[in-house]
Amino acid sequence: MTRRVLVTRPQPGADETAQRLVEHGFAPILLPLTRIVALAPGDLGDLSRFDAVTLTSVNAVRHTPPELIAALRTKPAFAVGDISAKAARAAGFATVHAAAGTAADLAPLMASKLAPGSRVLHLAAVERTAGFIEDLAARGIVLEVIEIYRADRLDYAGEALKAAFGDEPVWGAMSLSERAAIFLADIAQKPETAPLFETTRFFCISQKVARPLRKLASQVLVVDDTPTEDAVMRLLLSHD
Repeated sequence: MTRRVLVTRPQPGADETAQRLVEHGFAPILLPLTRIVALAPGDLGDLSRFDAVTLTSVNAVRHTPPELIAALRTKPAFAVGDISAKAARAAGFATVHAAAGTAADLAPLMASKLAPGSRVLHLAAVERTAGFIEDLAARGIVLEVIEIYRADRLDYAGEALKAAFGDEPVWGAMSLSERAAIFLADIAQKPETAPLFETTRFFCISQKVARPLRKLASQVLVVDDTPTEDAVMRLLLSHD
């Protein structure tokens, strides 16, 4: 049986993930559920007031204006995940610290590396992990947020879904963000697509991401303890 795997992350990440799936013998179905839109950050004034930078997504690196990156890259950068950390290094940040998981996992790392009272610039999405500012404040670190991008929902009409999925069942679906999981749950319950998801395995990057999919009671939810895309890929490879 062809193991068709649904990829819902936005471009260009969707193509990158699809290539990895092909290399492991899967047949990817590309259906990005969000589209990344860059935002103009505006004038931040004197950047010398910042002691460090934090980037909680690779999209923050991709969509920050090059001139702003150039002005900040001498400062230590704190990233979520190896992919974001690699992108930060490629952009020219000399000192990059990485934590797995989410912004919530990054806070203790930042507190261990920065002096109390440090001011950090967060190159962020409009939609982001709640409580990050408060967590850092409790640890004595001031976070200033500048929104660099937003993730707009992509809606698909019935014909577009039919063209994407065809008539064969979806063997697996990768879910790497909570918003995408919410949108995926909607698609999996549509009358025209629900039959294709009756035996689908949902491979989720975290318990938080898996939560919106739990309403699909007949499906299999698989979650790894390590919240990275590599861990999700390992889960795929471990299932028949």
